[in-house]
Order: sequence, then structure tokens, then C-alpha cells
Amino acid sequence: MSASFTLFVADAAQAPATATQNVAAAAAEVKAQATTEQPANPEAAAQEEPGFFSGVMGMLPMILIIVVMFYLMYRGQKKEQKRRQEMITAIKKGDKVVTIGGIHGTIFEVKEDIFVITIAPNTNIEIGKAAIGSIVPATTTIEAAQK
Repeated sequence: MSASFTLFVADAAQAPATATQNVAAAAAEVKAQATTEQPANPEAAAQEEPGFFSGVMGMLPMILIIVVMFYLMYRGQKKEQKRRQEMITAIKKGDKVVTIGGIHGTIFEVKEDIFVITIAPNTNIEIGKAAIGSIVPATTTIEAAQK
């Protein structure tokens, strides 16, 4: 917006009230021009002022990447927990297992929250269900080699 103030004074002896009136009239004219003046390009005026959504749209790819990463991590963890829980509930007497400490044994008894494992003849130990690392397949390479 550009406006020019024009103040015309007829002569130096003119009354100060007239000069004040001229300044007030010029100010009113500038104010009227400012309120009625439209930008030449309304789209350019809208682009001049970045709003809230322009900042969010700039960060949207980063936000989406983080959301997808957390979803995939959460989903993978849930699948692993479900698989492990199914494995522990499927253990029955006579299954061969390996504990998370690396002890190999055979399930002798299944209790509510523990297993009794035979690790040697007449040697049983009790371990928590969470301590089972894996179930050994029915035929291992050692047993297959002995047959």
C-alpha cells in the first residue's frame, strides 16, 4: 500500500485550523484508500502469510515415517509374543526343551506356572515357564546319527 499525503497551504498567514483540517482530510483519504484497495493477486496475498497448516504439511512426511515405524515395531513384537505364548502353552510331558540358560532336558511334569525338567537320570529341576527358550524337534541330528 502506498499513499501520498498532499497538504496544500495557500499562504503562510492561513489559520492553523485550516492546516489541521487539511491534514485530517488527507488522513481520511488515505484510510479510505487502504480499506478499499484490493491486492492485485488474491492468491499471492494468501501465500504471503504462512499459517498453521503449512507448517504441519511440511512435517507430515516425518510424522508419517515415525508412525509407520512404531506400527511395524509394535506389530512385530505382538506377533513374537503370541508365537512364544502358543509355544509355552503347547508344551506337554515328554517334550524336549532348551532353557534360556542353555540347559537341555525333558519335561517331567507341568505345573501351573513352572515346569519340572529332567536333565539327567534322577535329576529334576524346576524352572519358570518364561525360562523355556525353545522346544527341541522330535529327532535331532545326534539321535539321527545314532540310529
